[in-house]
Amino acid sequence: MRAAPRIALLCLTLPRAILAADTADIDFLNLQGDIRIAKKERQNLERKVDAQNGDLARRLEAALADRQDIKTQLSMLQAQLHGLQADVVSMPGYSKRKNKDGGGGGGGGGG
Repeated sequence: MRAAPRIALLCLTLPRAILAADTADIDFLNLQGDIRIAKKERQNLERKVDAQNGDLARRLEAALADRQDIKTQLSMLQAQLHGLQADVVSMPGYSKRKNKDGGGGGGGGGG
């Protein structure tokens, strides 16, 4: 007869235990779903970041190429300027004009 109260107690607690196990299973499945969603969101964000990094890298390369072009053009202009200065200095009467103007001729005293 001692087993009867234990069986009765077991019969009362068993449905609660089953319900708790079912709830735990549902919670576990929900967490698995949340993890899958989070992984997909992370992958999407990584793709976006990779795309932005690629875009920034292309823009940086283009800016560096533009900078190099500008430096090349500047060097060419400086070479032309030095050539023009040499032409002016070699012109007949240049030194006379320089002295008449008070030592400068307004050209910046090149070299």
